[in-house]
Amino acid sequence: MKTINKELDNQNISHDLNIFFKKYEYTIKNCINYFLKNNTYKLNQSDIDDIFQDIAFKIIKNNYIKKFSYKKSSIKTWISIISRTVTIDYLRKIKNYNYKYYELYIDKNVETDNIKLKIPPGVLTQRQTQILEMSFVEGLKSVEIADKLKIKSGTVRSIKHQSINKLRKYLDIHTKRRKKS
Repeated sequence: MKTINKELDNQNISHDLNIFFKKYEYTIKNCINYFLKNNTYKLNQSDIDDIFQDIAFKIIKNNYIKKFSYKKSSIKTWISIISRTVTIDYLRKIKNYNYKYYELYIDKNVETDNIKLKIPPGVLTQRQTQILEMSFVEGLKSVEIADKLKIKSGTVRSIKHQSINKLRKYLDIHTKRRKKS
């Protein structure tokens, strides 16, 4: 591995880059898959290939191979860091294009007394379901829910937040963060 910089000092840079990417393609794709798996993202092979191309483009464009130093880190650590950052950039990019909107339309003529949340079984605990129903169906505020359940309002907000995140993860909904103005 320590011959990378020596190999790339030759006249034929494109040939050397070709050698580099053939040699480390498996490592780069493993880094991509490891990051995606640990962050519960499900992408198909063409997306992974796109990420690989983005990594290659970034390495070539910014001349990262010439800047690499074994004194700072190993080649696998270096590849892992670049792979992770490019994968995050790619996920941010596709979120902007493939953002899933799920909206609840309520007919004003329908009686709201019989509305019940349909939460898939086994996703939330009984307490989480109870708090979501009290909040969204009954329209109670966190303080009112806390008074009824005899818990702190901060606990209600925390459980509500955790429940919504669990449902998002279960339904594979990724949301954009709002920009603070």
